Amino acid sequence: MKNPFEQFSDATIAGWFNRVSSKEQWMNDMQTLWECTASDGIECKKCKHFDEECHASFSEECPQVIAEFNLDEKHFN
Repeated sequence: MKNPFEQFSDATIAGWFNRVSSKEQWMNDMQTLWECTASDGIECKKCKHFDEECHASFSEECPQVIAEFNLDEKHFN
């Protein structure tokens, strides 16, 4: 029987094994959005954690992350 993975390179197969889980990707995406929003500062100026720079302790405190990821179950993005 032919090996179905012969058509894929070692690099491609290694990439599959290095992929993060859905939960890890979700957390990474939240972190990325938080960092982008904080560095941008535009939306942050209304946030209680913003005073010239973001002082939130973690991404789940960011209103943009809350809205984008529906953490308060009020948004549907």
